[in-house]
Amino acid sequence: MRWRSTRLVRTLALGMTALAVSTVGALSAAPGAAATNPSYDPNGVLRYAFDLAGGGGPVFDPAKATIADSGNALGQLLYDSLLHKQPNGQLVPALASSATITDPQTVQVVLRDGVKFQDGTPLDADAVKSTILRNRDANSVAFGASIKDGTAVAATDAKTVVIHLSKPEAGAFYPLLGDLSTMPVSPTALQKGDPDPITNPLGAGPFRVKEYVPEQRLVLAKNKAYWNAKNIKLGGVEFVQAATGPPAITALRSGTVDVIGSDLSQLTSLTGGGVKTALGNAGTSLLWFNMCKTRAPLDDVRVRQALNYALDRNAINTALAQGKGKPAWSLVPPDNALYDKSLDDTYAHNIKKAKKLLAQAGHPDGISLTLIPSPGIAGQLAEVAQQDWAKAGIKVDLVASTNIVQDFYTDHKTDMAAANVVRAGLDALSFIYTPGHLGDVCDYQDPELTAIIDKLATLPSNDPQAKQLWAHAQQFVSENALSIYGVWLPAVIGYDSTKVGGIKVSFPGVSPYPDFFSAYVKKS
Repeated sequence: MRWRSTRLVRTLALGMTALAVSTVGALSAAPGAAATNPSYDPNGVLRYAFDLAGGGGPVFDPAKATIADSGNALGQLLYDSLLHKQPNGQLVPALASSATITDPQTVQVVLRDGVKFQDGTPLDADAVKSTILRNRDANSVAFGASIKDGTAVAATDAKTVVIHLSKPEAGAFYPLLGDLSTMPVSPTALQKGDPDPITNPLGAGPFRVKEYVPEQRLVLAKNKAYWNAKNIKLGGVEFVQAATGPPAITALRSGTVDVIGSDLSQLTSLTGGGVKTALGNAGTSLLWFNMCKTRAPLDDVRVRQALNYALDRNAINTALAQGKGKPAWSLVPPDNALYDKSLDDTYAHNIKKAKKLLAQAGHPDGISLTLIPSPGIAGQLAEVAQQDWAKAGIKVDLVASTNIVQDFYTDHKTDMAAANVVRAGLDALSFIYTPGHLGDVCDYQDPELTAIIDKLATLPSNDPQAKQLWAHAQQFVSENALSIYGVWLPAVIGYDSTKVGGIKVSFPGVSPYPDFFSAYVKKS
């Protein structure tokens, strides 16, 4: 049994009749607006605690990166991207002045005038073409999967790049214009074959490498030739070796660094003196439950709805996020431009309604389920939820596992699993609700939802039609209770407010970083 939104069906039918041509060219200018506070030091260097020893240290060639997260963070500083991702998920012009989906298998990029790489090489269409083809063939796990589907890339003139795809998935490829997958590198520098980032810089970003001492420090200096240099308030950034957790907090307290990445468990340690915190939502840090939706009793939508109603999200927020999180009613966070506000409080805590739904589904005496929690905070989530569900007559046994991927996602040994992360973008839908993906537990499928996802794969997220389809996808998932969403977890950045300002949380990947485009060092 499932619910069907008639409004969704009508809108989808209309949406399938035409393909919208969309561009980011008309959107707001790239991040880094000029500071209104003239008291910052334009030569100031922000010192950031970073584990330079983890993962083998930083990689200075995108094609050799093995981690998308830190690769994107450093890449934005050294290379810059064709588009910039805003906090609300929108993509705006950066190295590219516009990017347009001309049909489901074609993306056209028009470059900004007069941009040069740090080695003086013009950043033209040929350079972008060679970068995309190089990355397509690099077999790097740090790149989005859609980079592999670029069958041909044409430089139609000095500023215009046309990317042809093997599948009708231009909407899935489009976000790659804002990450490491397409960050341009200088063909001249590549030809030299010199891996030294100081003497042979590859990128066109706002900073360049000044000094690198492995496992100790990485010092970046402002690139004064950067296309948006006037809006970069930092004179440089120094990544200082400090492991996350207590070592980073000690470095902040001692004045060794100005900014650190942290988490909710450390909030009480980030108070007093000039130490302050900035919170931000990644859109991927979510406490939630996946389910085997094709196996009884979870194949009944009323049972899935009962589980949702019985969950007290406010209590979870208080217990696990110190009240700093946000109740989750969808797979899209409230501050995202694609969020559907009509879903707010859809499954507000209601034990009576949960019991009534169970009775209607033929379970007046309740049901028994099994659940594997992921390690860490997801285990705490499972314990809190277990108590909530028991009040509605839903007995949930927690099952230990040393390999949740094998036991739940592959072998389906339990009915449910608790997790604390979701994928971003279209993967948030396709990976969980369409066949052939690991996250689609027990092979759930619905042609209506699949059709929406397939259509979204042809459109950029800022397309008006895409926004409408995203709203209906969220409504479908909610009405059919295809997941149990709990609480969005905020990320934490700690900083010394006596030394630095403009500190915001940025998510170039999944993990939080300070927004280096808005940060500044205060005048002493």
